[in-house]
Amino acid sequence: MTQWPPALDFLKSFDRKLLMDLGIRYGLVVFFFAVLLIPSCGRYQSLKGQLGAKKALLQTARLKLSQAQKAQIDRNAIAGEILSFEERFFTDEELSQMLGMVSDLAKQNNLQMRSSKPIKETAPPTPAIQAIKPPAAALPAAQTAGVALYSDQEFEIELTGTYHSLGYFLSDLRDYKKFIRAKKVSMLGAAIPQGGHEIRLILQVYLRNQEA
Repeated sequence: MTQWPPALDFLKSFDRKLLMDLGIRYGLVVFFFAVLLIPSCGRYQSLKGQLGAKKALLQTARLKLSQAQKAQIDRNAIAGEILSFEERFFTDEELSQMLGMVSDLAKQNNLQMRSSKPIKETAPPTPAIQAIKPPAAALPAAQTAGVALYSDQEFEIELTGTYHSLGYFLSDLRDYKKFIRAKKVSMLGAAIPQGGHEIRLILQVYLRNQEA
């Protein structure tokens, strides 16, 4: 005969069949809970992994966006520097306007502009050994065609006037030093009666080639 532990003496009053039914029912409940919870735990781990992957992708996207924004800022800054640099250069059409402006500036300072002519630059000698150039596809079209994007052009201008007028003229010309630079000033001979001195002025201007 089965001996019950003292702590389970109260079970003697229950029917054996009833106890078996309760055990089966509770056992089935525990089994169904286990069947339901195990896949749920796996699903939870899967969702947790997907969430971690999405967080990593989001962090990478934010980093790339930050880098793109910084690159755009740098690009805008460089473009602004290029535009500011290009503003120093004249086109062929603007060159005649520049000479007219110099003539007007001379008149305002009691100087007479007698003539102006460009000074042709002599081409430098070709070196015996040339550096290796990159492929043509890597160069801009203007460079592959042998056309310079920018160039410095010098003009020889002959004026007549006094020293004081010349000083005022050169002082006013400094306001346009971004575009025009007085490279050399020469006084030619003695003073002309009622006309002051003959002055030869070499101006350096900056040209932007329209073919480039």
